[in-house]
Amino acid sequence: MRAGRVIDLYRYPVKSMGGERLNEVLISEHGIPGDRSFAFMLEDEKYLTVQKMPNLLTYQSQLSSIPGNVIISKDAREYEWKDPVLFKQISSQSGSILKQVSFNTEKERGAYWEDHALIITRSSLKKFSEMCGLEILDLRRFRPTIVLDLDDDVPFEEEQWIGKELSIGEARFKVNQGCERCFYITVDPEDPSKINPSILKTLVRERNTIFGVYASVVKTGTIKEGSEVIVHND
Repeated sequence: MRAGRVIDLYRYPVKSMGGERLNEVLISEHGIPGDRSFAFMLEDEKYLTVQKMPNLLTYQSQLSSIPGNVIISKDAREYEWKDPVLFKQISSQSGSILKQVSFNTEKERGAYWEDHALIITRSSLKKFSEMCGLEILDLRRFRPTIVLDLDDDVPFEEEQWIGKELSIGEARFKVNQGCERCFYITVDPEDPSKINPSILKTLVRERNTIFGVYASVVKTGTIKEGSEVIVHND
């Protein structure tokens, strides 16, 4: 059964930094190649995230054409991954002893927790924004990799897909669970100094902390903006 179409695709090469919008991508067995393939790690072996350093969101990351590298930009300046100036900046702003880590996401999962893809829908984003009493929320708060426009425009319909498989373009995914949200969604991606706790409180109250769904890759293939989404009920 057709459910809708893809309207946005995103990759976040560096964990907790801004990402890049994609027109199309060849999904590998671990999801979008290069997604969360770089990260800063704390002494306790946990990743540096927005919860400790909200200002990470002001850095934009884009996968380089050179394997094993990423281009990071901030305030009209660009850095490569191993640029000592970048490392000094992040270390100083975080107030932590850090190390840089990277992953070959063609062969292993990157620095993310639950699954290969995070799917949200425009219908759910619009409805949840209304629940918060706000204008449409910036979808970057939710860090999706795939954003869908549903044919029937029913909010939170994606939660009914848990346990089912989706064909998206040439690829196929299994929807495994809802995405339980945290502090991250309270941070304004345009100005990380602005924190709105009511957003998370509303999600806890109205949606049991769930927004979006996690999915794993069943079949690799190309997906792009406009790709058809089919829900398989068998």
